[in-house]
Amino acid sequence: MTLFMISRLPCSKELYESVLPYVEVTRSGEIRRQAFRALKIIEPYPATGVLSNFLRRDEPELQPLIRALCMPGLYGERPSLLNIAMVGPSLSLAEMNLTAERSASVPPFSGDLTGDVLGLLTEIYHPSFLPMMIEWAGDENVRSSRYAGGRLERMLGIEHGKFDLTGVRAWWRKADPVLSRAYDFSSPNGLDDWLKAWATSEDPLTRRMLSHLWDFQQIIPEISLLEACEGTYSTAAKALLSDLWEKKRLSPGTRMSLVKTYFKMRLVEDTTADLARAPAKSIWLKYDVQFPFPEAASVSWNTDFANNREPVLRGVDSASGLNLHYPIFPREVSRSADRPTKGLVEIWECDALGSPQRELWKLRWELDSSKPNFGSAREVKIP
Repeated sequence: MTLFMISRLPCSKELYESVLPYVEVTRSGEIRRQAFRALKIIEPYPATGVLSNFLRRDEPELQPLIRALCMPGLYGERPSLLNIAMVGPSLSLAEMNLTAERSASVPPFSGDLTGDVLGLLTEIYHPSFLPMMIEWAGDENVRSSRYAGGRLERMLGIEHGKFDLTGVRAWWRKADPVLSRAYDFSSPNGLDDWLKAWATSEDPLTRRMLSHLWDFQQIIPEISLLEACEGTYSTAAKALLSDLWEKKRLSPGTRMSLVKTYFKMRLVEDTTADLARAPAKSIWLKYDVQFPFPEAASVSWNTDFANNREPVLRGVDSASGLNLHYPIFPREVSRSADRPTKGLVEIWECDALGSPQRELWKLRWELDSSKPNFGSAREVKIP
């Protein structure tokens, strides 16, 4: 059984540590190549830190190593948490590549290897790479400058065919002081500095690169960010939490808190209805959202509305999906001549990878059309 096949076994610390010795230079090339890939699949975050130590020009398996570092997960997913240990060695290797191409005395990297090095920078795209990438793309005497320009275009998310190096240079002169700053996300002052930088940087690209810095942070100060949603830089805090939710970096408790606090519902009467044609009151479920829920904010929900009895929620078999990024409200839920309409709404999230799936959190709203204020949710305890 190959090491790569072993990597398909259930991941564990023991499995990772059993494969780890096979990356050492004392092993054969084939064994090391399999170990690179196996480690990356078993435990991506620590593996990238270990493998980055081999990012040197004299590494005999440099190209397979870089390709292993750029590997997606088993299901084609890209990592949402990047190891900051990759940044320094990757940048040093790229600078060495560029120097070799410019020098008559230093053997250049092969074309394929240069492409892999640039590909590695694109996968990580830390802001510290940008000065060198801009320099590389603008050096017409370097044979790979056009390829570097294409990678820089992709790194910055510029639409293909609209890359303008002069414009990129002008943008970087403004963004450099913000993106090159060292933010200490573990301290309240450091977090405030980042929130202020995001809020005052109105350029979308600068904001996106600022948010990308969090992809290198193992610990997210979720409580502090929730508190910041009610502070001076609330827009910045909400945008960051939305991005972290999209990247599956938020805990279930924080996701529940965001829904409970910023997703409001109420039952209201449609006062524009023609009572001569429709004497019964038309009652609508409406919502108020004060958070930029991402596309990944998919939940389940169950509802019941009644004007002649107490609402009762049926079993989970009657539930349906709801994406908070694209809510389906408002909608008519009842017609009542003289009685108020009452409603029950439950929204919950399940562990998508569990078998069977288990509920992570659940919220309930108790609504009444005679009380048209937006109702508050309460947490439902999970057995």
